[in-house]
Amino acid sequence: MDDDAPAVATSTEVQQRVIFLHVPGNSAKERQKLLDHAHECGWPLYQFQGSLALIQPDLAQHADRRCVIVLLTASRLRLRFAATLQFMKVKPDKPSEPIEMPSALVNVILKGGDWPVPAVRRLVHVPLLLQDGSVIIEPGYHAPSEVFYSPPDGFGLPPMPTVPTRADALAAIALYRDLLVDALFADTDVDFAGTVAALITPLVRSGIRGPVPAFVIEAATPRIGKTEIVNMAARLLTGKAAKIQPPSDGHELEKRITALVRAGEPLAVFDNADKSLGGAPIEALLTAETWTARPLGTSDVMTAPVELVVYFTGNNLQFHVDLLARIVRVELATDIEHVSERPLVRPDAAQWLLANRGRLVGAALTICRAYAVAGYPDVGLAPMRGFDDWSRVVRAALVWAGTADPLAKLSGLRKDADPETEAIGQALEALGQWFPDARHFTSKDVLALIRRESVPVCPPEV
Repeated sequence: MDDDAPAVATSTEVQQRVIFLHVPGNSAKERQKLLDHAHECGWPLYQFQGSLALIQPDLAQHADRRCVIVLLTASRLRLRFAATLQFMKVKPDKPSEPIEMPSALVNVILKGGDWPVPAVRRLVHVPLLLQDGSVIIEPGYHAPSEVFYSPPDGFGLPPMPTVPTRADALAAIALYRDLLVDALFADTDVDFAGTVAALITPLVRSGIRGPVPAFVIEAATPRIGKTEIVNMAARLLTGKAAKIQPPSDGHELEKRITALVRAGEPLAVFDNADKSLGGAPIEALLTAETWTARPLGTSDVMTAPVELVVYFTGNNLQFHVDLLARIVRVELATDIEHVSERPLVRPDAAQWLLANRGRLVGAALTICRAYAVAGYPDVGLAPMRGFDDWSRVVRAALVWAGTADPLAKLSGLRKDADPETEAIGQALEALGQWFPDARHFTSKDVLALIRRESVPVCPPEV
């Protein structure tokens, strides 16, 4: 067969599918013809995290017709092409014979990497703030930001001011006070500000350059409303309750993070943490702009942008000292003995949120846009190193709109760092007392000092 001859010809003989003539060893040239055929058939093809993917409504899971990202696996690719093509193997001096889509063709398409289709960085279901301060409100693919906006049926964004003012931002804050009227904050001002930051950060995530901090919702007692707050964040963003992850650490946590990033999940919620929070995987995630790992069940290494917003909930938590510079802490507390039986101003908070979801999303965008329109005026905040843009887009916007600083409690958290870190600090302090004038010393020097009968094991009083 001539390499330049058309490989596709119409036919009514095989279930009214199109015949695709496959010449063994010619897969590289046939690849483009197959991609052209997919385009002609209207496949919603995109590149997502180094893979070919479809973006399409998933009515099996979402009756509101929101779209989902579906990675194209070998089996999915074969099924897609089998619906419109009949592959025929061309043999020299022999009649062509029908075959399934050859593995060589599947591999050359899926592993090509230079697909002539747009790249999508994120799929969202609410209007999105971008880094230039504009908002995506038209459904579909937005090429400059590589964002696909798919609003669910019934979602509506109320009219927003073209040039929002501080008065508009103050009104937006008041709407969030209405939503959180029953929250049992330990500090009414600071914890309210931290909670609003936790709720609006996912809504403006694409407008933030670089990492965002994790949000820790903590209490001294159970059943006080920690999970309700993370569910609020999830419902604002997706319309559904949060997908809860049990606590984990080490390699297991790394695998879970990889799965979340690969799936394009916007939130990671670790509920009822019962250990000291921190460790290498989560601390790396919170400061990374990309995540590189090998997804479970594959041999390929994945590198993908990190856009997860992370939440932890727990009671009486302790923190690795390195995590303290990467979190916003919200503390809930109450003296009520039977907290679950207390009367509520808004007992239907979840339903109220969903009924007012468009207003709340618009309020979040208004807070941040109003601050941007004002020129990001200085509000006197100390920097949050590594999270400078989040601090500018969210934290400073909230303070400008009249809330407390969401990070006001962090300075007091260092005394609550985990015991291991505290013990290391005490050991270093003791060594400084034992060797006050030494610029350096060795482990042998320490052992020799301890073994001398005239030297106490405990350092001297200073």
